[in-house]
Amino acid sequence: MNPAEFRRVLNLGLGRVIVHLQTADATPYQDAILYACLHSTAYDPQIEGSRAAYIHEVIQLTGKYEFYRDQVIAALEKSPPSDERDRGLLLELTANFAGDGYEPARQELYRQCVLDLQEGFDFASHLLIQVDGLEALRFLTEQANHVDWEDWSLDLLLIILEDDHSEDYSLDAICDVTKANSEFQRGIVATFHERKAKKTKGASNREEKYKIKPQEVRELISTNSKRIQNFSFLRQWGIYANEDDFLSAAHDLAAETDPERLRSYIRIFMKRPFPLDPQPLIEHAHRKNKRISHLDWYSDEWRELREVINALELLHHPEVRALGLELLQTVNRTGWGIELLIKNFQDGDWKLITNAVPQLQIDQDAAHAIGLAVLDVFDEHPNSEAEKALLVVYERTPCSRCRRHVVENLNKINRIPQWMIEECKFDSNYDLREAMINGFAEM
Repeated sequence: MNPAEFRRVLNLGLGRVIVHLQTADATPYQDAILYACLHSTAYDPQIEGSRAAYIHEVIQLTGKYEFYRDQVIAALEKSPPSDERDRGLLLELTANFAGDGYEPARQELYRQCVLDLQEGFDFASHLLIQVDGLEALRFLTEQANHVDWEDWSLDLLLIILEDDHSEDYSLDAICDVTKANSEFQRGIVATFHERKAKKTKGASNREEKYKIKPQEVRELISTNSKRIQNFSFLRQWGIYANEDDFLSAAHDLAAETDPERLRSYIRIFMKRPFPLDPQPLIEHAHRKNKRISHLDWYSDEWRELREVINALELLHHPEVRALGLELLQTVNRTGWGIELLIKNFQDGDWKLITNAVPQLQIDQDAAHAIGLAVLDVFDEHPNSEAEKALLVVYERTPCSRCRRHVVENLNKINRIPQWMIEECKFDSNYDLREAMINGFAEM
């Protein structure tokens, strides 16, 4: 594997890297590996995590474990407290080194925890709990004497303690290690009891929140009320509205001419199909598509087009299909074009999609959008003809979670190649590893 290809697959988190390093000399790849140690290459760390455990496995195969370890710790020492993603990776890798028994890493993690807490960040404290359990909680109790702890996620601290040190998870043990600070102890004990008593809230409670009449929705939109500026309110109202109220809102959208109010109405129909002639939505989508370039990713205009595409993808209509075919050939709109085919699918469409997915190479966000769209189409139209498109998504998507779903779908059509079976056992997505090892029994 040449260094450029190694860097690409390493940054994607593919298990191919680990399979390769089991027999290959890692020296030609030192720059790529060091970069991945110091910079989070996960597409969405909030969903995927930082991939620290995967990177830790990689450096264990290099024959230069100490070199990479020391580079990470040195970088962490110079890294100021923040919630920045690269720092999160450095902290997690240092926690891995501490878990390996390297005492300087453990000491540095405690030092960084103090610095973080002084600046209002608590991620390092979560890692301390993972490494040292109750002793870390004792240390955090002492720190609570010097910093404002009320914004700490006590619930998460207890979740980690229970998950990683279940043998120590008891109220008596927690009370013992937190006795040095009575206020902190009361907070942590209250959280312990809340976790024990917590019950899942029924959907009916959620539904009550959105039981308002169309005239009130109309008033909120016309005044641009703060209540609707978080667009999820209107989207949720559309989900829970009764048929008459929902139809009334659709007529309001069809009659609306003000662009801002029209955008608000469209949000009502992002999760539930628009019940009238979709021409106003289609015309709005065409207007927005002509006004933005392929460089306008995440601009407000781009987001507005994204919202109307969300509404259109729920509809079966020849003009929706025509728009989908147009977007299929448009740079950075390909994923949206694929989505518009979901309810307007015809024989031969998997060939069209397969021809479009090579655009996965152009941009990470566009690649992710295309991958998601291919997966959505497969959910509605599973077919062995999807094999080539799924293989391209596997190879190019920046998202390891999407990659896991790709492999699941290839399994459904009995099209997983042997090389993929082997490398998925070492993927950065540990759910995918487990599924492959278990033969997808729980997927």
